[in-house]
Order: sequence, then C-alpha cells, then structure tokens
Amino acid sequence: EVDARVVQPRVVSLLPSATEMLCAIGGEHLMVGRSHEDDFPSTIVDRPVLTASNMPSGMTSAEIDAEVSSAGREGRELYRVLGPELRRLRPTHVLTQDLCKVCSVSPTDVFAAIEGMNPEPVVLSFNPFTLDAVLEDMNRLGVALGLAHEAAEATNKLRDRVRQVSTVLTGTRPSVAFLEWVDPVFVGGHWTPELVELAGGTHIIGVKSKKSFRVAREEITTADPDFVVLAPCGLTLEETLREAQRERNGWLRSLRAVREGRAACVDGNAMFNRPGPRLVDALSWLSSWMRGEVTEVTSSFPCAAWPSEEVVKRPRDIEDFGDLHAAAVSRGELFYKDPETSYQVSTELCMLRRGWCCGSGCRHCPYGHFNLSHRPRENKITESRLLGVGKTCAQGSGPLVVWTGPNVVVRPGSVVCVVFGGAYGAISDGTPVPTVMDWALREKVELLLVPREDFPAALRLVQPRAWIVDETACDGRDEWVQKASSVCRL
Repeated sequence: EVDARVVQPRVVSLLPSATEMLCAIGGEHLMVGRSHEDDFPSTIVDRPVLTASNMPSGMTSAEIDAEVSSAGREGRELYRVLGPELRRLRPTHVLTQDLCKVCSVSPTDVFAAIEGMNPEPVVLSFNPFTLDAVLEDMNRLGVALGLAHEAAEATNKLRDRVRQVSTVLTGTRPSVAFLEWVDPVFVGGHWTPELVELAGGTHIIGVKSKKSFRVAREEITTADPDFVVLAPCGLTLEETLREAQRERNGWLRSLRAVREGRAACVDGNAMFNRPGPRLVDALSWLSSWMRGEVTEVTSSFPCAAWPSEEVVKRPRDIEDFGDLHAAAVSRGELFYKDPETSYQVSTELCMLRRGWCCGSGCRHCPYGHFNLSHRPRENKITESRLLGVGKTCAQGSGPLVVWTGPNVVVRPGSVVCVVFGGAYGAISDGTPVPTVMDWALREKVELLLVPREDFPAALRLVQPRAWIVDETACDGRDEWVQKASSVCRL
C-alpha cells in the first residue's frame, strides 16, 4: 500500500461524489484524473477524463430505463474506463464505488484497467447508505491521503450544520414524496428518507438505509403527500423540468402538492443523489423550502417550481395578475396566491433575491426568461438586467463588450452590453433580444441588457476590468461610454 506520508498521492477519481469529498477535505491539488461526469467544483474540469458512457444522449427517463434494463439482460456495461489514459497518469489512489451499477463504472472494469501496474494503486470504494456513512467516508479518505486533520475539520463543520437544521424542527411533520425517477416511478432510498426526516418531514414510502425502489403510481396518488420533490438521479435541472412537463397532464398533475404549489424540481445530478458534502446543502434547502423560508441556501439552490401550466406559464390576459403582483411587490412579499387556482406564485422580488433565471418560464420572471430553452420566451425585460448563464448569478466583473452583431468578438468571461429599443431589438443592428439571448447561451457569456432610455444608469451593474468596443480597448469608463453610445446610435 502507498504511504501517503512519504509519496505525495496522485489521485484518480472515477466518482463525482468522491471528487467532491476530496476537494472538501483540501485534496484537490492531488487529483490528476476524473470521470466524464465530474463537474464540481468547476476548478477540476481541466483534469483528464478517464471514463465514458456507452449510452446514447438525449433520451427520456423511460428510454433510459429501457436501455438500462436491456444492458442488464445482455450483460453490457453502461460505462467504460479508458485504461491506457489512466495508466499513463500513474495514480497512487483510485476512487470508485460499488453502490450502484447504473451510476458509474463497475469495480471489475477499474481493476482490469490497473492490472499490471507497478506499483499497483490503492483502490478506495465508497458505498454509503446514510448521511453519517458519507461523513465517515470523508474521514476515511482523509486518513488514506494524509489529510486526516483536514477531513476531521470538514466533517465536524458539516455535522454542526446538520445539528443547526435539527434545532428548528417544530410541530407536525408534513408528508413528502421524493421521486428519484419518474418513468417508471422510483422513490428515493439510501440517505434520502433520512434527509427528509432531518428536515422535518416524513417520507411516505422510502425506507431509510435501503436502496431506492420502484413503486406504482397509485401508491403516490393514494398517499397524496404534502410536498413533492422530483430529483431524478443523473438528470440536470433542465432535463428534470422537461420530464415534469411530459408528465404534466397525467397523474402527477392530480397530486395536491403540485396543484397547490408545493412541488419542486431539483438538479438531481448535483444534489441529493451524490453522496458527498453537498448532501448537507440539500438538507438545508429541503428544511427551508418546506417551511416557506427564503434563505441564502434556497436562493442559490439548483431547483425550480414545478412547471405546471397554471403556475408557470404566463397567461394571455395578465392585467389582473399584474395588479395582484404589483400589490404583493409593494408590500415586499415574495409570493401571492392565484385567485383562480389557489396556487402560490413567486413575485419578481423572490426571483431577484435568487439572482438568476431558473429556466422554467415563471410568470413574473424579471430576467426575460433568459435561460428558458424549451419554449418561446414570453416575458420582456423592462429595466437594466445583468444575466448569468445557467444556475449562476451574473458577476459583471469581466471585460465589457458592446454588442454589434452575432459576429462580435468576445473574450473569456466577457459581459456583452446590448442596448435595445421599443421594438425589443438591439439598437446597433436590430437583432431581436431573444436571438441575442440564444447567442449568449451558446457562447456562455453574461449579458448586460439595457433599455435605450436607461443606458446612462445601467453601468452601475458592472465593475469591469476592461472596457472594450469591438476589439478596441478603451482607456476608461468615459471613453467606453462615448464609443458605445456611437455604436448603439444613442
């Protein structure tokens, strides 16, 4: 076995949750390779990718289930290890799992990939079923890599956060349905029922410390829970929203929690289904969400309201809702009740506090439905907004570039300023604002959208390091404003 006290470990992580544990205990600098699914923290994505999926992309949940079942019957692996690439990195430690054959590469493939290596790397397998086991795995990893002290500090802080959540528990426990898959229906197992209980709820079906399992839809509808969380294993928030929409007019829509606005879609790829330190983030969110509190955690958590037609889609006749919304905003309220459906609707104050467009088409989205990609954007921006791509708040700290058309040259981290007019198109070239949004999403750049009449005040939203018009740098803010005004014909 490699002595981490003598040789600095070279760690290959083939498991996203193990990667997050490694980074949480201060071992990111030891990581030399990763799996194709590793995406957090973002600072590790430059490591060589050492696994690949054998499954087609873009499938629905039903199609994924069919493919998984077929692979099981035929003895096919869902993932593969890129053995030669792994061996070239000469790892001392390989992190993997034997908990779920659907989630990542199999131990058999891992041992086949390292066979014959000299010295042979240490294989650490993580198979937790409870939150406490996850924290113990972090300590075990720390001991193996010579980071025992750092691991103990990290896990103690996480345990303190768990205790803080537990201290706010009061009153009756609401019933919760945690759906780990939607077609067919699987309810969350392993640590999920435990998280529900710690957050103050009661999981209607799932069993603590047992695997997730399939249930009939009738079991969910009969239980008719107070809250519903849809967090399919391995699916992003956008993919989860699409799945919820496919089921929208079927059995899910009959659930009381969905009808009354107590249902949420969650990025199951990042939260709840990765047994790592962010399970505590998921616990904090669940506790606050069920109590109706807006906190720092709930504002930044990768979730969205259930895309029910009545709750989410902006109706054609909006005047009455506009009055209700304006009254709620004037009172500083984050929600109001739809008088026709009794659904709880988020105000723009709630979404501004979150800081980004969730992409589900919220009725009063102040970000112009920027991240909405699965149907036309209906909301228009009426005042200057700084827009971030995906689930992150825009920072406004990069080079500021004025929009001159789709061929504008942008640098990494750029903020593109688009001044638009009454026709909701860019003043510089007439490109419709939704088209500019599509371009920004493809290019992964932030947008500063500015109504023409608001241009003098809009620059308060950014603190750029450089001021750029086209490819010509400016000496400072005043020169940038002069050149930008010329380009935008202001």
